[in-house]
Amino acid sequence: MIKKTNTYKPTDVNYHGGLNYGANIHSITVQINQHIWDMIKILNQHELYGFDFESKIGDNKTIVIMTHQDKDALKKARKLLKDAHYESDFVFLTKVIEKKNDKTMWVILAIFILFALVGRLFWFLYQEDLISFSNSTPPPSEKINSTDTLVVKDIEIDIDKLNAFKDSFSEQNGTTIDDKTMMVMEITTSVISSLVSDEEKDKYSSKNLVESFKGKSGIRFVAKDGNLSKDFNATVKELNVYAQNFIKDSNISLALQCFDKALDSNTSSKDELLKTLASQGELYENIGQIKKEKESYSKILELNSELKEEAFIKHGLTNAIIHSKLAKVYEDLNQTKLANESLKKAEIVYKSLLVEFRKRSKDGKIEKKQLAWALNYLANFYANDKKEYTLSIQIRKEAISIYKKLSKKNPKKFALLYYKTINSLGKTYLLLNKIDLAHERYNSALYIAKNILKQNLYKALSFRALAMVEIKNKKFTKANKYYMNALKIYKKMVHKNSKLYYPKLIEIDACFAHLEKEKGNYSLAEKKYKKVILEYKKMNKEKPLEYNLEIAKALNDVAFIEIVYLKNLMDAEIKLFEAVSLAKKVKEIEKKSVKKILAETYRSLAYLAMLEKNTIGASDYYRKAYSLKKF
Repeated sequence: MIKKTNTYKPTDVNYHGGLNYGANIHSITVQINQHIWDMIKILNQHELYGFDFESKIGDNKTIVIMTHQDKDALKKARKLLKDAHYESDFVFLTKVIEKKNDKTMWVILAIFILFALVGRLFWFLYQEDLISFSNSTPPPSEKINSTDTLVVKDIEIDIDKLNAFKDSFSEQNGTTIDDKTMMVMEITTSVISSLVSDEEKDKYSSKNLVESFKGKSGIRFVAKDGNLSKDFNATVKELNVYAQNFIKDSNISLALQCFDKALDSNTSSKDELLKTLASQGELYENIGQIKKEKESYSKILELNSELKEEAFIKHGLTNAIIHSKLAKVYEDLNQTKLANESLKKAEIVYKSLLVEFRKRSKDGKIEKKQLAWALNYLANFYANDKKEYTLSIQIRKEAISIYKKLSKKNPKKFALLYYKTINSLGKTYLLLNKIDLAHERYNSALYIAKNILKQNLYKALSFRALAMVEIKNKKFTKANKYYMNALKIYKKMVHKNSKLYYPKLIEIDACFAHLEKEKGNYSLAEKKYKKVILEYKKMNKEKPLEYNLEIAKALNDVAFIEIVYLKNLMDAEIKLFEAVSLAKKVKEIEKKSVKKILAETYRSLAYLAMLEKNTIGASDYYRKAYSLKKF
């Protein structure tokens, strides 16, 4: 029986993090509490009862959750209250009170939340062939008719797996294949995002997926034969890796609770435990909880040691990656000896894997593409972890030679891998200040982007890379030309999808500002950086905190110019203080990445204090920068 009341227990202020919340946390809490009581009044006026409200106050987003045991009542209330929360600065979520105790749901929820937090798949979620492009699909450049610039892309879906997915969520219903497919469209769309480039996605409609299924321009889902799942629980676990964007906003503490539940409830599957521990470790890494991160990764190594030898390639790679990650953890903990030991272990495993891959490739047991994949992993390890660039270059060249041959045979499948591998080599040459060799590689990548990939996004990326090389060569006219070429591409892309590509225009404005600084036009560079800051601030009004890091970086850049060249110390100090303030208010998931910018800002403030003969202040800022040195 539904109770004749609506309830809400007002939220108390939670201080953890202290300064991160700012002085307004009390007023925010009071406002949210009042707003929820106003929503309850609306429900009472319409005689809708049995709703429970809760709120989670946060420095990024406040989440308000409304629950009810009846789905239809929840829909009515959500419709009724849509205007009540539209202008407010909080996320409004609704959910049906779940009576079932399906342990696999914890895994699903945890992964959903993590995807919403970091927006990417992790390196070791091994994916089944659930969704694939149909062989009968027309190429991306084809049009349906002369009046429609969009294409229908057939995506094959295993209907049995969709049934399992549907049954695992109480809010999903329907009895026909069409209904079930349409219900999962939001999730499968995110899969397409991971399979095709942003430019290619522009050729498909994503605004009305239901219409797309009915055969209009966009993405059309078709049943896939001969790939039916037998194990319900396993199916749900497979599907959870594709649900990147199922929820729009998230809560770190809830994600961590879900991971704990997932680890408690999935002891029967070591593979699933590995995935959960990996995701948990990644989350701890991003929010800067180093010791917890270490615990998760150490458990993975323990678990991996129990796996059979026949899974050496799959789980050996996991071991190598985890040893590399632990090396960084030990470095952050100032445990240099353990960090070096972990790097040695990672190198041994990577080399053993490569030997095994070479052997299997020679015997015809694996394809050449898998050997190239292993070579790239080892090249990345030497470049990123050991900083042994010469070894990385040697190994990367071998991967390039394989991808070059594969790309000639099947450009659609391998051209992008060929392009990215050449780009990586160019980047390494640039780090070694081998400008001519970097230029040669980036030119090769541009040729692939223009003539094989034929995708503007990668053309623009190559133009920007070549501009950086020309700046290092002090050939500013050529650099300007490359940036202008990239700008023209971004303008066209913005015309197609302004929301997705407008930030690219701001990025290129920042590139032009940097170019003017390198040319010695400091006043013009300052003016251009100020325009960049203004544009990002406009974007931040639509998505609060979204561009804090970008603004902080631009503020650092313009402050540097004002200190060193324009001698405008007072304005520089104001900008640096603003940069610190913005950096401290980033999303929790960006806590690690913000530390580099904070360290740079503190160093600039220290230098500024020295110029003002404030030695105590300079010492304090240097101490703060030093505490962030690992980042």
